[in-house]
Amino acid sequence: MNFNDAEKIFYWERYYYLLYLLPKIPQDFLSFKARDDLPCVHKILSHIVECDDWWFYNTYLGNPLDPKKYDFTGKKANEIITIMEEVRQDELAHLKKLGDIDYHQILMPNGDEPGEISLAGVIYHIAEHESYHMGQIFMLADLAGVNLDQIKE
Repeated sequence: MNFNDAEKIFYWERYYYLLYLLPKIPQDFLSFKARDDLPCVHKILSHIVECDDWWFYNTYLGNPLDPKKYDFTGKKANEIITIMEEVRQDELAHLKKLGDIDYHQILMPNGDEPGEISLAGVIYHIAEHESYHMGQIFMLADLAGVNLDQIKE
């Protein structure tokens, strides 16, 4: 793995699709919940970025996480997109400095995650995690009657 591979994984079609759609969907959809005991879209987006940050900065760099930074409740789509992009650009700037060998260095995760993982593993984990939760958001859009195909055009 090298920087170009990492950049492709971090900026795959789903991520761009979500960032493209966010400003176009009705703002009240961001607070939509399928049930009272499930998270709203704001919370899912917060969770995506918070975990992205935790896996990259805490696991890879050993820096502590500031969870208050990612409370998107009540924020407008453009504010959420700005934060998501800042986090991703910061990660890519750090990754750009690395050589290929650094991606395969074994890391010992901090916190409660046992085992060993490489930076490449962290990057794949972040992408898979985003994919899972973006699927939730698309499902919620369908339940809320938001036609994403219509918005996409």
